[in-house]
Amino acid sequence: MKELDVNKLYQLAGERARLLETALDRLTDLIAENFQLKMFFEDIGVKAEHKLQILKEVYPDVPPLMLDFFQLLVANDMMNRLNCVRQKYRELVSLNSRTQMVEIASATALTPAQKEQIEKYLGHGNRTRYRLRPDIIGGVRIHWQDGRYLDATLSGALKQLEVQLLV
Repeated sequence: MKELDVNKLYQLAGERARLLETALDRLTDLIAENFQLKMFFEDIGVKAEHKLQILKEVYPDVPPLMLDFFQLLVANDMMNRLNCVRQKYRELVSLNSRTQMVEIASATALTPAQKEQIEKYLGHGNRTRYRLRPDIIGGVRIHWQDGRYLDATLSGALKQLEVQLLV
């Protein structure tokens, strides 16, 4: 199986490492959220040029470095490794910037005041990423890259109550 050197991608990104991280997250999420798109990009029978055309349509403001990287993945039939690449890339950014990725998920977009309050709670040394998750009922879920997890949602509280009642 072919291997990708994510370190080289990080080195190429240089000062644009975080920009590329954001682009990689966006691309990975776009593909993960649409099963047909995922199957299309992972299909080795679809020509690379067609995949690039579709990428530009679904992600019109894709950064040039991300587009080059995407071409490399497509040319080597490695689109099925995109999640793995994203995870390794995040680890490199965290290690080199001495920060960690924190993902905050909520059912609706948070206001700037809410984001400020959450980031104050998180403290320094974090890179935050906000995601909309319609399955959440009230509140937020916070996942730290190091594995910590906080479920401050109504649906999470109801689940805990259910577990306590069953015990």
